[in-house]
Amino acid sequence: MGARPMFEKCNAFIVGVTERQNASLAALAHKVGFASVVDALHQERRLAGSSSQGINYFFLHYKVDDFAKKSVISTIRASDSAAVRFAPIVLIIDDCPFETVLSYVQFGFDDVISLPEKADVMAQRLAGQLNMSHLYIETADYLGPDRRRMERSIDRHEMRGKGERSHIRYLIRRNPDAGIEILQKMLCS
Repeated sequence: MGARPMFEKCNAFIVGVTERQNASLAALAHKVGFASVVDALHQERRLAGSSSQGINYFFLHYKVDDFAKKSVISTIRASDSAAVRFAPIVLIIDDCPFETVLSYVQFGFDDVISLPEKADVMAQRLAGQLNMSHLYIETADYLGPDRRRMERSIDRHEMRGKGERSHIRYLIRRNPDAGIEILQKMLCS
């Protein structure tokens, strides 16, 4: 499979509440081919080849409560390190309605993956975070992927013109060899 070798230079940080949740996320990251898996519950390196090189991914288990999900996202996005700040944050969730996925996109997740999913399909989804340009928006209370990317057309008109007008737009690219590249940073009023 073409997508898996690129994860050899990537790190998976897993966030669950219980040992069982972390074990399921670790197994999933291992199956997809991540070089290292860090269990955030115990801060342990789980696989050989752990390194600070490459791209970091953060995987959250859906059973982490919503307040904690938002807290984890805020902590990651507040990091001084671009490798953490602009890392993809992925929610792993059971099969759910599309409206639930949209609500988690609004939290600031880069992707929401519903299980069960085949490893090949999951690897393709995760590979979409690499070697492509991604638009991030920074406001006074948000930094993350452009949340409008998955808006329904009926939602677009309701959200326009509300909130702060000034923001920073980042065009980033995540490259397993070069790390996080900020291609463009533009202040918008």
